[in-house]
Amino acid sequence: MVEETGIRFELTVDGEKQLDRTLSRFGDHLSDMSPFFEVAADMIAGFVELQFDTEGGRTGGWAPLSPEYAAYKLAQVGTQPTMVFTGRLKRSLTERGANNIREISSDQMRWGTSIRTAKGAPYPFFHQRGTSKMAQRRIIDLTEDDRNALMKALQRFMVGDPEEFGL
Repeated sequence: MVEETGIRFELTVDGEKQLDRTLSRFGDHLSDMSPFFEVAADMIAGFVELQFDTEGGRTGGWAPLSPEYAAYKLAQVGTQPTMVFTGRLKRSLTERGANNIREISSDQMRWGTSIRTAKGAPYPFFHQRGTSKMAQRRIIDLTEDDRNALMKALQRFMVGDPEEFGL
């Protein structure tokens, strides 16, 4: 019996698996996945930017703000899209720099934001999950096309020359 090796690619957001796929018959020669993870992090940031730019429209649309909060937000910062008050959260997920988490090693990637509430809770999770007082507005919500694009990138990396990957 031949034992197959494989690469498992799992993307978990706040405990929810948004992608979990295994590619068989690969793996023995891939000791450094970091080039792929760099590309995957950029791709995910792009998906998130589209989610912000369409106000969740690529996956069904975000709930409107409550009338009370909409009036408060307008008075504080003027007209801004849903989920954008100062833009800090969006920037932390779509641009490298302050508050962006991008930790990549040869066998794993951790990506996200370090923004927290005043009490230290991970701020974006409240939007991702929703609360009893706030509608759910999923920031990271992969479409099937997103999942397929990530898997195609992984396949290109696995069958190509890892040193030249990234086009």
